[in-house]
Amino acid sequence: MKLYRLPPLGARLLALAAGLALLAGPGVTPATEAAPRARPSPFIVIGGLSQVCLEIPHNQYRILVVDSQAGYPITGAHVTIANSTGSYALLTRAGSGSYDYSPTQTGTDQWTITASANGRQPITKHMVVEVVHCKWTMKFNYDGVFPVRKGFWTATEGATSSDIPLTVGQDGKVAGSGIVVLDIRVQGSAPDVTCAIDQPVLAYANVTVDGLAQNNELILNLTFEHQDFGGGGAVTCNVAGSTIAIMHLPLNGNTSILEKLGINTFTVPITGGIPNPLPPPRSTGIYWDTPQVAGQGLLTISVERTVETG
Repeated sequence: MKLYRLPPLGARLLALAAGLALLAGPGVTPATEAAPRARPSPFIVIGGLSQVCLEIPHNQYRILVVDSQAGYPITGAHVTIANSTGSYALLTRAGSGSYDYSPTQTGTDQWTITASANGRQPITKHMVVEVVHCKWTMKFNYDGVFPVRKGFWTATEGATSSDIPLTVGQDGKVAGSGIVVLDIRVQGSAPDVTCAIDQPVLAYANVTVDGLAQNNELILNLTFEHQDFGGGGAVTCNVAGSTIAIMHLPLNGNTSILEKLGINTFTVPITGGIPNPLPPPRSTGIYWDTPQVAGQGLLTISVERTVETG
């Protein structure tokens, strides 16, 4: 049996250390580890209005904290929002959180938003929100033209509101009132034909508005006063210089037919605009609702916002 001579003890220790170093990986010794590097700062995305009305008590903002490298929302980020109303803290869920802003005075309000997430450098964002006095005015107009299927004349109807100022209380409730004029008559069905009825209808009704300002929208409800009306009589047409007696036609009803316009409840942006969706054109009238006539009734309705910056 052969006997092998072991290397000296010092050489064996050096070999053992080299082996351990290889197992630990290149550039790392068994006794030390590389310090973890902090991940880059996230960035903040804010969804909301840069100009808000003092009259609106609850303005909704969406705060989104996003990973600046991967681009995905960060869940569990700590966000602090500071402005003239105080300081508010939130924790993002599914990458975002909501903030309810109720300003107390007009002017420019400086916001500071700070976001931090585990393992990331915190980030601070500054923004300015302008707080102004606002007024809203609502108006609508409806025109319907419905030719008689067989005849010289056309049935018409219209409804026009006055300018209706809207006020918003501290509780977000909306109020307003105005007048609606309902006009029902007949006209000729061709340029060279003129028709008329003895007593066209011209009825007046009050309209009241209530609703709520919330989530950057105005939700409005219209209520029309019920007023009876009457008119009508003989329908005559002038055709090629000859006057023709067409028929005797009573015009009796109630201003409740205005509810057929389909604007009892609608929503517009807090900044003003038109309802979405707008009621579609009518193929029959709100009064002339009969198979003998067919045409189109068009409605326009809008809410205009004016701003006082002084």
